[in-house]
Amino acid sequence: MIFCNGVPKNGTNLLLKICGFLEFTDAQYFILSNPDGSFRARRQHLGEKEHINPSMVFIRDNGYFCHSHVLHEPKLYNDHKVITIFRDPRNALVSAMRYKPAPQTKGGEYYFRGKYKLSGKHRILDLIRNGYNKFPTWADYTRAFLPWLKHGLPVRFETINTINTLKAIRDYLGADGDVDYLSGHLIGNGKEIDNRPMYAADSTWSGELSDWHDYWDDEIQAAFEETGCHTLLKELGYAR
Repeated sequence: MIFCNGVPKNGTNLLLKICGFLEFTDAQYFILSNPDGSFRARRQHLGEKEHINPSMVFIRDNGYFCHSHVLHEPKLYNDHKVITIFRDPRNALVSAMRYKPAPQTKGGEYYFRGKYKLSGKHRILDLIRNGYNKFPTWADYTRAFLPWLKHGLPVRFETINTINTLKAIRDYLGADGDVDYLSGHLIGNGKEIDNRPMYAADSTWSGELSDWHDYWDDEIQAAFEETGCHTLLKELGYAR
């Protein structure tokens, strides 16, 4: 199996698009790590979600790809291909803030975790302090993916549409494909390949890439530093 892996809102959907373009088969699986080290998985078919035994994912060969947010022991994947995409955590936070799960209100606010309404700055602060996917802070969750910087093929969201990165992905997967064409059609502006939009989730994409500078203020920066996200920037190579 080819695992298109990364922290949510880091660009994993783009990896799916690339694998599809390179003519691998979408297994329509989605697998996630739980904080206790176990996995959960579901199969998505025709818009329906079916929870499955995670072992079904691991029996597929490398002709198939799936969407994943997996962070535990890389050695478990020795028989598989794993491409993990990394992104500046500040821009990932902004993208997560803009993600609007149902139910939504016309006023632009939305329910988060089914309990209360959060939007904009308050959503960013909640993600920084309370984490994502049952992990205690955004830094804790993101840091759990750091082992993938040294295993499989790590790539960067910021360079995902460049010729060099796309060649690295193609060569790692042992595939053929016109990466020059793919590079010119991968990100933004409503571009399509085979009449299919090449950007990721409609719920997030607004026509422009996220820019954390547009949302940051002293309170957000203080929370970012208090939870250790500033050291995470150095670990990921985004300190500047």
